[in-house]
Amino acid sequence: MEGFDSDGKKVIAVTRPVPESDWYLVVKVEKSEAYANLRKILLTTSALALLLMTALTSSVLLFWLRQRGRS
Repeated sequence: MEGFDSDGKKVIAVTRPVPESDWYLVVKVEKSEAYANLRKILLTTSALALLLMTALTSSVLLFWLRQRGRS
């Protein structure tokens, strides 16, 4: 489930019944905390992809300029 806690922060929660009782166990975590690692991985992957695209573009441009200079 998704919702807000008593402080108004966005949270993700899971509820499970406690066996042989009328009780339920509720576990919640702030959304920002739950997705912090995912955000870090996304930023790292995006930066690496941008770096690789820049290197590839530079290599192709350099190759093209050298070939053009030989003609």
